Amino acid sequence: MRNLAVLLVEILAITSFSFWAVAIEGSNVGKLDTYNYNGISANFLILYVTMPLFLLVAVIAKGFDSKFIGTLIIGALIGGILQDFTWFVINPAFGIQNFNSKITWTGAAWIKWINFGVFEVPNFYVYDLILILPVWFVFIKNYRAVDGFYKTIFRKNQ
Repeated sequence: MRNLAVLLVEILAITSFSFWAVAIEGSNVGKLDTYNYNGISANFLILYVTMPLFLLVAVIAKGFDSKFIGTLIIGALIGGILQDFTWFVINPAFGIQNFNSKITWTGAAWIKWINFGVFEVPNFYVYDLILILPVWFVFIKNYRAVDGFYKTIFRKNQ
């Protein structure tokens, strides 16, 4: 039950980044990518550096627990999808009506899409959802084996 609470709070926290992005960007789509520090965009720093470091704090505080680590990884993958989709829902200057490959893939390589004939979705939504399965299988379903392996490795090195 505690991992479920962590999962839900993590998803909510990552999704809330949409509100920051909309407040900063408004009608200037991709404005976060124009703020750079030594060639690294603010968007990249927030999503791929700062957020993972915050998640790492929880892992360090709790210690190695594969169920918990699996929960954090799955929450980050689901949160990333919801964060992106929420941006379209809440941005009054862009809107959900523009959530399609014709608008978001304009040669600027913003979002690439996968077309399934009847519908299309951003490719990273599919990749994230597919990645959830092995993460769940390794870290959550087989947590005893992973925890045992971890303890074996670190007992030998101490």
